[in-house]
Amino acid sequence: MRRLFLFFILLGIGLNGFGQSAKKQNQKLRSDLLLEQKKRDIDYQLFLQTRQKFDSIRKLTREMMRELSGKEKVVIKFSDQFSEMVSQLKELGEDPYSIIKPLKQAHVPLSMEAIRPIKPALSAIPVFDKIPEALLLDGFELAQQNTLLRKKIEEYTASSRVNSQGQDQMIKNIKQLEKYPMTSDSLSHVYLLLGYEFRSKGEELRERLNDLERNYIEKGPNVFPEAYQRVFPNAFTTSALEVRPLDLKKDDYAHFPGGFKELNAFISKNLRYPEKFKAATTTGRVVLKFTVSEQGNISDVRVSKGITDCKECDDEAVRLVQSMPVWIPVKIDETAVESYNTLVIRFEIQPK
Repeated sequence: MRRLFLFFILLGIGLNGFGQSAKKQNQKLRSDLLLEQKKRDIDYQLFLQTRQKFDSIRKLTREMMRELSGKEKVVIKFSDQFSEMVSQLKELGEDPYSIIKPLKQAHVPLSMEAIRPIKPALSAIPVFDKIPEALLLDGFELAQQNTLLRKKIEEYTASSRVNSQGQDQMIKNIKQLEKYPMTSDSLSHVYLLLGYEFRSKGEELRERLNDLERNYIEKGPNVFPEAYQRVFPNAFTTSALEVRPLDLKKDDYAHFPGGFKELNAFISKNLRYPEKFKAATTTGRVVLKFTVSEQGNISDVRVSKGITDCKECDDEAVRLVQSMPVWIPVKIDETAVESYNTLVIRFEIQPK
């Protein structure tokens, strides 16, 4: 009987000790969970700061990419124009490289090649792994609560590892994107040099084409091969004005506000015939070159081919172009760019 009584006493002490142990574990687990939640909050604030930096440099990179792509398109356009003039001169039996020196570099590097190394970093979408904070423990015994608490702590620990890896990757992506401005600047410089070479040498080829066209017009089509008609299809139009930008695609060249109709009207109203020319009973043409800036302002007006023995006509043509209102500039992907233009003004005095 005494032994049985002692057994129940020891059992009660053991159960009480177990209850106290479970309670202590519960308190510790709750404290650990709170610590994990605070750590998660700190990690989240760090993620937001890094994400803000990542978004900022990614936005800047995309803007630089668009700008570089626009420069690439301009250079490619000049390259295409240059190639077209080379082909035209060859078709007319001319050797283009007797007029200009061969290009140092005819290949236009593609901007996409500079983007390829950073494309994974650019397309990355950083996310923060969040887990539900809610943990309902009411109604559960201590042992069950402790099991639920351990499971929640494990979820936080696993989530913390994922977020740590994501944070490290985002930092690596930032460092990779930070290298792009140097690449972009280098390629922009290449485009600048190529664009200048294509334009400057293209102008020399255009000058030769203008000479050939003028000779074609003066002597008439009957003494020239059919190639001249293909290259200069509009040489014998009756229009008093011809606008011949290097690229004739609509909306791809600078133009007078209101188009050709308004331009013709402006010239008809403002062109002053010099007294010296009025005494003649002939037709003359002044070929002008000029630049239209990104804002549409006209500058660098010069005579490419003038009228023989009538410098006053050349001067008048220059004055007329310089007096024109602001033009509509060339646009590449909605971005205005500088362009080089050719304008042919015809002076016509009909015999009485």
